[in-house]
Amino acid sequence: MKAKLYLSLLFILSLIFTVLASARLERRSFHRTTSIDYSINKDRNRIPDNSSVILSSDGSCAGSELTVNSSKPVSSIVWMLDEVSILEQSNSKQNNGLVVAGGNGTGNAANQLFNPNRLFVDKEGNLYIPDMANNRIQKWAPGATSGTTIAGGNGAGNAANQFNRPTSVTVDINGNIYVADQNNSRVQKWVPGASSGTTIATALNTPTGVFIDNLGNLYVSEQNAQCVRKFAGTTGVGVIVAGGNGYGSSANQLASPTGIFVDNNGNLYVCDTDNSRVQKWALGSNSGTTVARISGNPLGVYVDGSNNIYVTDYTGFNVQKFIPGSINGVIIAGGNGQGNNPNQITPAGVWMDKSNNLYVSDFLNGRIIKFGNVYTGTYATNKGGTYTAKITTIDGEVLTSNPIVIKDNLTPKIIIQSNTNLVCNQFIPVFTASIENGGSTPVIQWKINNNNVSNANSLTFTPASLSDGDKVSCDLTNSEGCVTTALVHSNVIGVISGTEMPTISITSDVSNICKGNKITFTATSTNSGLFPSYIWKVNNNSIAGNGSTFESSTLNNGDEVKCEVISNAQYCQASTSATSNVIVANVNPILTPTIFISQDQMHLVQMMMELTIFGL
Repeated sequence: MKAKLYLSLLFILSLIFTVLASARLERRSFHRTTSIDYSINKDRNRIPDNSSVILSSDGSCAGSELTVNSSKPVSSIVWMLDEVSILEQSNSKQNNGLVVAGGNGTGNAANQLFNPNRLFVDKEGNLYIPDMANNRIQKWAPGATSGTTIAGGNGAGNAANQFNRPTSVTVDINGNIYVADQNNSRVQKWVPGASSGTTIATALNTPTGVFIDNLGNLYVSEQNAQCVRKFAGTTGVGVIVAGGNGYGSSANQLASPTGIFVDNNGNLYVCDTDNSRVQKWALGSNSGTTVARISGNPLGVYVDGSNNIYVTDYTGFNVQKFIPGSINGVIIAGGNGQGNNPNQITPAGVWMDKSNNLYVSDFLNGRIIKFGNVYTGTYATNKGGTYTAKITTIDGEVLTSNPIVIKDNLTPKIIIQSNTNLVCNQFIPVFTASIENGGSTPVIQWKINNNNVSNANSLTFTPASLSDGDKVSCDLTNSEGCVTTALVHSNVIGVISGTEMPTISITSDVSNICKGNKITFTATSTNSGLFPSYIWKVNNNSIAGNGSTFESSTLNNGDEVKCEVISNAQYCQASTSATSNVIVANVNPILTPTIFISQDQMHLVQMMMELTIFGL
């Protein structure tokens, strides 16, 4: 009995153990499964890194500049307009450049250059090149195969139309050209189309670089005076704004300053050539900060809208790009030794156009080379639409920016007209203006002889008085934000004093008719007002009706038709009526056709005589 009870107890314990083991296994399996699921969910919801690309704009109209900022270093960028690629730019080294000026051997022909130095490129893409050994400034339009001499070209000398070693050129917003005339120790200003220049700075110690800032101030580097001078408004006495503390390498010194550039904030960048560095002098600073350092001789410098710095290394045969905050650059063009292949340069000057094309003056090869689509982080818009930027980072990640909407620029227009251009004591003309793209609140200003008329700001204008020869015009100031120009001028209407007379002439639709057929006469009048009256006359007798046409089917041949106009014009008329020319009606009668027969009597007598002779 005890044995059976013992066995039963063992069986029960065995069952309990089995259940507990099973429960532990299930718990382990549950936790394992939960752990796996959690791991999967954690991967799925993993917080990504902070990679981002942000697009901003300095305006909302075509012509605004877009700027992209990436949280990671950029390898390349694709600019998109309405989801279509419009430009690709790369941070990679530009292997081969395109010759856009010169390249036909050194010489003085129109398609040649001889030691081209520090150049300038305007907004239209025109190149201004100091052709140093030819002592001239050449202008090359985009796509041109030869240049035009716009200054100098009259041999080496110190006359007003000559240069002696022009080393740099810059152009202001009015198209005036400024040239560092090095061996003449002066800076010459040439207005557009001039045949000679004007000296605006003299007694300079080896002037080498020139630059006009966005306020119209002139900067000149004096290579052997170890300084840069600023001429406020391009006039007066130059003030030292960089260097001037002797030859040296301290922060307040320069050693052979050559190429210069001034950004929109007034910061001055100087190629400190013998110190193999570029110094940045903030506005009003007494010393400079090194922002770029190279192993060779920097001769030219350019700063783009993202504050990237481009420096020509003349003895290193390359152009280097320095991103903000780094004094160590990367070669963006050249760097393949001395030579004349498309990827070889001996660079002196550097400039960038609004499409981020880099232009380099290849000094020894007598040519200007363009390296296209250099990444700057900026893009100048030229039409409306939705812009985005697609960035590829250096580790291969592709990021797309936020969209920016740009509006097209409208072209405002204003046209004026008057009911007459005559003025007399009894009448003053009324002028009206028609405008296009004036915006929701356009401003109208009427003018007489180009002088504003007080309180004349509506679309209709009736002057208080006018005199013979006065000229009336109107200005439109547009209220829209995106326009090609905010202020536009109308056409000009000149007025004369005197009188005028109405005139009238008549014509007919046919030259002759048959009796009873219809003929239509039409009158054309001038200087007769808006609603003149017409009096038609046949043989000097007035007929009913006063319209400009007259129809009749009862005219007889020889009837005379004419018309008199009665003017309703309200201004300056010597007479209110005029009589037309006369048209004589050519009316053919209605003819009745007739027929008759006759006999030849002589022939009949002859026949009778013959019958008698023969006895018939």
